[in-house]
Amino acid sequence: MLRFTLSVCVRKFLTFSALCFVPVSMHADPLFSENFDELTPALGVTSAGGFSTINGTNIDILGGALYGYECLAPASGNCVDLGGSGGSALGDLVSTLISIPSAGTYYLSFDLIGNSINANNTSATVTLGPSTTPGTSPVTPFLYQQSFTLTPQDTVDGIVSGAVITVTTPGTYSLEFLNTTAGNDINDGPILDNVVLANATPEPVTGLLLGSALLAASLIRKRAVR
Repeated sequence: MLRFTLSVCVRKFLTFSALCFVPVSMHADPLFSENFDELTPALGVTSAGGFSTINGTNIDILGGALYGYECLAPASGNCVDLGGSGGSALGDLVSTLISIPSAGTYYLSFDLIGNSINANNTSATVTLGPSTTPGTSPVTPFLYQQSFTLTPQDTVDGIVSGAVITVTTPGTYSLEFLNTTAGNDINDGPILDNVVLANATPEPVTGLLLGSALLAASLIRKRAVR
């Protein structure tokens, strides 16, 4: 009776293991990632890592003694104020060309935070779309477009984590963060950090299941010998 029960249980376990022998774990494979931490904080700049400004605008790279307190969590290290300093401060920040190699599902994440200095609301529009020329705004059809209005020090409403992006046509794309803050407050715009565009690549979790299956098979063989 014991022999029959063990054999049946082990065979059921093998069947379960076979059914589970599929890719079940996912990891993010970034196509574009920028947290600005490698940059030197400065005011009124026209480039920031994988981004550059267009239309005669500029942005501020904040960190450390240079208004680093504006990089409120989940931002950390350096961050970017989409309102630059002096001149045309209404920052229009566009990424370098991002190559999306195949159709499929991708995920966009970024942190937009309300400004700590500006006592009024700040706003920005985020757009992801096709682009064939570096340093230009994305064009339709947009894969993603969303506008945000943030109260001072708002660390909730502009936090986007894993927004689903469906790509049907592989090619080159651009990501744009446009400061749309109105009035005299354009020098203190939304705070940007932790920008990531990634696809989800399956990782087969097979080692543990395969090892368990082989162990179970060995037990059956030992039982049969006895």
